[in-house]
Amino acid sequence: MKNKYLVLAGNNKLEKVDNTLFLFPLKGYCVGMSHEYAIQEIPKGSYIYVNRLFDSSLMNSFIELYPFILKCAQGIVFEDLGVLEVLKEKNSPLKTILYATHAVCSLETTLAYLSYVDSVILSPDITLEEIKYISSQAKVGAVLFGHLPLMYSRRQLVTNYARHFGVEKTNPFLIKEPIHNKEFLLVENEYGTVLYDNAVYNGYELLDCPCEYYLLNLEFTQIEHFSEWLKEFEAGQYPSTSSFFLHQETIYRLPPKEERHD
Repeated sequence: MKNKYLVLAGNNKLEKVDNTLFLFPLKGYCVGMSHEYAIQEIPKGSYIYVNRLFDSSLMNSFIELYPFILKCAQGIVFEDLGVLEVLKEKNSPLKTILYATHAVCSLETTLAYLSYVDSVILSPDITLEEIKYISSQAKVGAVLFGHLPLMYSRRQLVTNYARHFGVEKTNPFLIKEPIHNKEFLLVENEYGTVLYDNAVYNGYELLDCPCEYYLLNLEFTQIEHFSEWLKEFEAGQYPSTSSFFLHQETIYRLPPKEERHD
C-alpha cells in the first residue's frame, strides 16, 4: 500500500488526509459495523471491507456482485478465504489484504499467507516485540487503534439476550463480566454479532515498527475532525487506554498437569 493508514471511519466525516485511505464496509457482507456502504455509494478507487464468514449462498451473491466491485474498488480487505477463491478464479486485479482477526500471529503464518495475498494485517493478539520482528521480515500491516473484535457469532446474540432476560435491546449493547468487571460491546445485524472489548486499544507504540501501514478502527469512536485527531495521535497526545497484548503474552497453552502421587 502507498498509504500509511487504512481507516474504518464509522459515522465520522470522511476527510481527505495525506497518506490515508478510507476502508468501506460493503453492505450485506459485514458484521459488527456501525456504518456500511452499498456498492453504488463507494467512491471509485477505494478499498472495500468484507468480514462475514461465507456460505454457498453468500459466495454466489459475491460472484454476482464482483463486476460492480471491480468498477469501484482497487483493493479488498477480507477475512474469509472463500473471497480469495473467487478472486483467483476471476484472475482479479484487485489488491488483496487478509485481515483474519486472530489467525496471523507468527512469521511462519504470515509468509504462508503472503504466498496467496498481497498483504496481511497482523493479529493484535501478539506482543510489541513480536510485531516488530515480523514486520522487519515481511511487508505487513498492524492494528493501531480502536475497539478490538474478540468474537464473531452468526447468531443474533443481543436479540436473544434481551428476549431471555426481558431487557431493552440496544445496538451497540454493553455487558459487564461480573468476575473481573470487564465490559464488552456487542454489535448485531441480521447476519450475526461481533463482541468487542469496550476498552479502546491504543497501539501508538507500533508507529516505531517497520510496518507498511496501520489500521485505524474508528467505528465506535466519535471524533470532530479526523485530520486534527490524527496529528494529536501521532504526537502521542491521545490518552492511553488499553495496550491489550502489546506487553502481555497471550496464554495459548496450559501447562501440563503435574503427576499425582497418592
